[in-house]
Amino acid sequence: YEIGSGLVGSEMCIRDRWLSYTTRPLINKPVMIVGASNGSLGTSRAQAHLRQILEAPELKALVMPNIEYLLGRSLQAFDDQGDLTYPDKVQELDNAFGEFIDFVDLTNKIMPSSQFFEKSKQFSWRQVTGEE
Repeated sequence: YEIGSGLVGSEMCIRDRWLSYTTRPLINKPVMIVGASNGSLGTSRAQAHLRQILEAPELKALVMPNIEYLLGRSLQAFDDQGDLTYPDKVQELDNAFGEFIDFVDLTNKIMPSSQFFEKSKQFSWRQVTGEE
């Protein structure tokens, strides 16, 4: 969700709470970014910001490249049952998820199978500041 060409504070708060339950829960995990907004641009700027956040060394998520699903004018895009009413956007989303499944499969083949990275590469601001 995008307001003023960026991420909404409540979305950031939810993300921060979810991420605080464990140390680096997204390290080397495949992620696909999709978004819908009431405006005509369909979260394009928010997706770019979120991509930067997820690819930061502190999170190190594997964000799927070359896919942007942008749904603008989202208030008119869904029917009373919550179904997306634009057939071209439904097909685009189906294609994006199909490509994401391929991305996950490829990622699983090339990434180490052990949990080495999660256990030994835990980020700490103390490491950055030299206090450790």
